[in-house]
Parts: sequence; structure tokens; C-alpha cells
Amino acid sequence: MGLVIVGFPRSGKTTLGQQLAKRLRVPFFDTDWMIEEMSGMDRTTYYHSVGQERFREVERNMLLRADPKAVIATGGGIVLQEKSRVALGKFERVAFLKVEKAILEKRIEMSPLPSKQLSFEEMYQSRLPLYQSVATEIWDGK
Repeated sequence: MGLVIVGFPRSGKTTLGQQLAKRLRVPFFDTDWMIEEMSGMDRTTYYHSVGQERFREVERNMLLRADPKAVIATGGGIVLQEKSRVALGKFERVAFLKVEKAILEKRIEMSPLPSKQLSFEEMYQSRLPLYQSVATEIWDGK
């Protein structure tokens, strides 16, 4: 099958991906979990220790290392680098899990992101077109 799920942080990619993989009886991979396993650190600590550029490179490598027949949940920032967007294009199906803006903002307020470089509004406006550009399908993440 092969399906990659992209979307904003806290949109539910991991939860949905696990459920979908179980139902389809295929493996499940989460690039954040893969980074944690590889580094021996939680993803926030690893992000701060290596910086955004290196973190995104490792994230892309984890995506390409995952079983292409699996359901793969990505980190919310996977779309930020052109090389990662190109890597996503190698997959037959890329689903953008779209969640209402107000719901995302509330979830992020409750569980902050590792990087506070942008306001929520700036992050939302800059990433939305990137998710849409890599997606072969858009799912309503109510």
C-alpha cells in the first residue's frame, strides 16, 4: 500500500497512522519515534542538540528508510526543506491530515513545540501551502 501522513504538529498523524496500519495489517512507522530510537533522546532534546537543519536531514533519512509498504507518520516540519518534499514525492500516496486552525492552535498551546521561532499564525500560513503541495489526497482530521 504505502501511505505517508503529513500535517501540522498535534494534528493526530501518529494516532491515525497507528489505527490505520492496524486495520490494514501493515507496519507502522513514525519518523519522530525513529529519530528517538536512533538518537537515544526525545525528539525535542535531539532537535536542540543538533539544530533544525540537521534534524530535518535525519528526519528525511528516516522517512526514506521506512518500509515503503507501511503507513508512515511524519513530523510536522517534514515539508520545510525542499529535499524532504522531493523525498515525499517518491511515495505513491501522501495524505495531508487537515485539522481546523482553531483546534490546532489549542492543541499546540497545551503541548508546546520544540521550536518557538514562529508564532502559531506564521507557522500555519507558511506550512499550509507546503502540505497541500506534497499531498496526493487531503483528509479531514476532525
